Amino acid sequence: MLQPKRSRYRKHHKPVYRCVTKNTNQLRFGDYGIRALSSGRLSARHLEALRRVCTRICRRQGRIWVCVYPHWVLSRKSAESRMGKGKGAPTLWVAPVPAGGILLEISGMSMDIARAAAHCASYKLPIPTQFITRYGIAG
Repeated sequence: MLQPKRSRYRKHHKPVYRCVTKNTNQLRFGDYGIRALSSGRLSARHLEALRRVCTRICRRQGRIWVCVYPHWVLSRKSAESRMGKGKGAPTLWVAPVPAGGILLEISGMSMDIARAAAHCASYKLPIPTQFITRYGIAG
């Protein structure tokens, strides 16, 4: 699973992204990509499932870039514990994703294969996504 090697703080406040992205809405590396249509947060498990399904559909041809990284930790108190006594233990790492942000970029393959990979990857994510190309939105 993805997680930072070290972080400044052991426990963070909950990240809340309700804004539309301004600087990460264009493809930088690949020819095709997956764009988030709404804001939310993706756990390290979501990102690993996204990467694995795209690698399987693309049959290891071309190149895949995952453009978000889980650098926020979420903590959770145990079930049936009483109120108080501090914050819960860190449980999972999440990546906050703003609306319009690029999640994944793909290059080095045909558009049909990239579209199929993006379609299968959208089932693994908890937010709605869109397949885009370097020259605009493709169907």
